Amino acid sequence: MAFLKFTAPNIPAPTQEYQFTYFNQLIRQLNTYFNIHNSQAGLGVDNITAKILQLPYASYTAVNGSANNISLPAATFINIVGPTAAFTFTGLISGTTAENNGRALTLFNNTTQNMTLSNESASSTAANRIVTCTGANIVTAGQGVVTLMYISASNAAVPTQVTSSRWVVVSSQL
Repeated sequence: MAFLKFTAPNIPAPTQEYQFTYFNQLIRQLNTYFNIHNSQAGLGVDNITAKILQLPYASYTAVNGSANNISLPAATFINIVGPTAAFTFTGLISGTTAENNGRALTLFNNTTQNMTLSNESASSTAANRIVTCTGANIVTAGQGVVTLMYISASNAAVPTQVTSSRWVVVSSQL
């Protein structure tokens, strides 16, 4: 009850010049942190200041049947269109092993056809193969989303199912 009549002192808001200076210092410090601690983060002043995180987006036109070592666009979110029957990916190409280490990739099957991601298919080059961590293929029932991460065999956080550099399924909405 004693605090009901309490009012905060009237403190003026910081000037716009102060806010701008503080914000720039913060961004420079974040930029320095990412450059020093994780040069692969790909973050810089320009993309930290955005109000929303925008990931590179592209479409990929898949074909019916099995496709080995498919070459994907350089993007994080891939909208899959095109096939008129079920289709299968046995391996993915999108950059070099060094460029891909730690890279996330989301595949959105935007068709009514089933998409299969083959687990460790010998039809694709070893470094392009997919590990589902279940030992079985992953199949969407029409539309579905699968997120993968490229993990280099030299990475300390390699799941036990990964014996070599691979695209590893980290989540799926089938």
